[in-house]
Amino acid sequence: AAAEAEASREAAGVEREAKERVDAASGALSAAKATSRALENGISERETARAATQKEYDGTFILRFQKRGQLKDEVSRLKKEIKEEAKKLEKADKAVEQASTAFDKQKAYADKQQQVASKLRADAAAAGEKSLAAATKKADSAVADAKKQAAAAVKAAEGKAKALLKEADSLQAKADKLR
Repeated sequence: AAAEAEASREAAGVEREAKERVDAASGALSAAKATSRALENGISERETARAATQKEYDGTFILRFQKRGQLKDEVSRLKKEIKEEAKKLEKADKAVEQASTAFDKQKAYADKQQQVASKLRADAAAAGEKSLAAATKKADSAVADAKKQAAAAVKAAEGKAKALLKEADSLQAKADKLR
């Protein structure tokens, strides 16, 4: 009974660690998607502003050179910004794809760890004290590996998400200045 209880605790630790990894990957995926949406919104706002400016340019009397020149410059600037934003969006979409892949890997790993945890419980129940020592060692190794991999995955995902959020904030600030 004591061996089963210990194996159950170890298995719960393995499951908890796997869940933390999935949660971290899910958070990184959500952050990457939010950045991508923010960039899409920025592009949309610029497209709207460009269309309105183009319409105003088209409706301006041809001999109003200064105003037409300013409007033409504004349209060109907005087109350039849209192009830059589109490139950033492409990168953000790649980051979403990478975060999605990482999430899928973490989910698969969690499923595998669930099987490991179930096996730990079964081994402990079947083999008693002798099997408990081996199961504990195996669980400790799995938890240590999971912690290492989770820390690396979280750090990488947070770094990407932070960079993308910072870029999105910068772009949003530019967009706000254009209003």
